Amino acid sequence: MAFKEQSDLQLKAYFGDVQAQYELGLRHTRGEGVALDYTAAVSWLSKAAAAGLPEAQFVLGALYQNGQGVPRDTERAAHWYHLAAEKGHAAAQFNLGYCYETGEGVPKGKDDAVLWYRLAASQGDEDARAALQELLGTPHSPQSLHELEQLADTQLQSGGFETSRENLVPRA
Repeated sequence: MAFKEQSDLQLKAYFGDVQAQYELGLRHTRGEGVALDYTAAVSWLSKAAAAGLPEAQFVLGALYQNGQGVPRDTERAAHWYHLAAEKGHAAAQFNLGYCYETGEGVPKGKDDAVLWYRLAASQGDEDARAALQELLGTPHSPQSLHELEQLADTQLQSGGFETSRENLVPRA
């Protein structure tokens, strides 16, 4: 990246441009045009995530989940995934489904996992579709997304999906 372009990006980020904050944070996670620096990445991504940018919320969740630039904190990871997932971010929906499936950062819950996997699968996320097939007991019989959604709807109507949002608030 040219020096002027990097300098312009940093100025925009410094003066509150949310997209520039996200881009600068993301570049720090990859070492693209800047030093590979997860602490700096967390700093810039936190600003963009707090401003409501779902892409930044997702990446920040991943950094917390992996303990990169911050101590590993699965509850905060789930919190950031949840914020992005509610805005329709498919990868965040998948990761939040995984959190519920495994109990990582949230109370373990199959219904919640199915709900979030279903939302991600409806956007074309193949990993979410495979996770749905496994959770719904159909790992070896390929089903259309429509059939998976019908099966998930049946479970929704019979048992209800109650997401545990109160468990997604990060510790102070």
